[in-house]
Amino acid sequence: AFLLRYGWSSLQRAWRATTSSLAEKGTMSRIQAVGMTLAVTLLNPHVYLDTVMILGSVAAQWPAASLPAFATGAVLASTVWFYGLALLAARLSPWLATPRAQRLIDGLVGVIMWLVALALLRQALA
Repeated sequence: AFLLRYGWSSLQRAWRATTSSLAEKGTMSRIQAVGMTLAVTLLNPHVYLDTVMILGSVAAQWPAASLPAFATGAVLASTVWFYGLALLAARLSPWLATPRAQRLIDGLVGVIMWLVALALLRQALA
């Protein structure tokens, strides 16, 4: 339900967006921004799949003496990945700030969210 709702919101923003409405996106309060970040993070099933299932199952294959090194490597890889994304976003920010790019991103996000939601629904019904 979350993915369908989030996808719908993104598609609506992409469809109805005007230059002024895209510029108003930045008027989100700090509490709203934190709430949205927490919702996208904590309601995202991949957070739990990646962190608990995948990393946990891979870590279980290592001897106990190697687990601190594995944990350090996982934390470093995550840090490099997310800081790399932030730096790339900063470099691309002039292009990303254009209305056309924002509409394109909102449209892609909406379609992807719906595809993931439909795939999960299909899998649950199978």
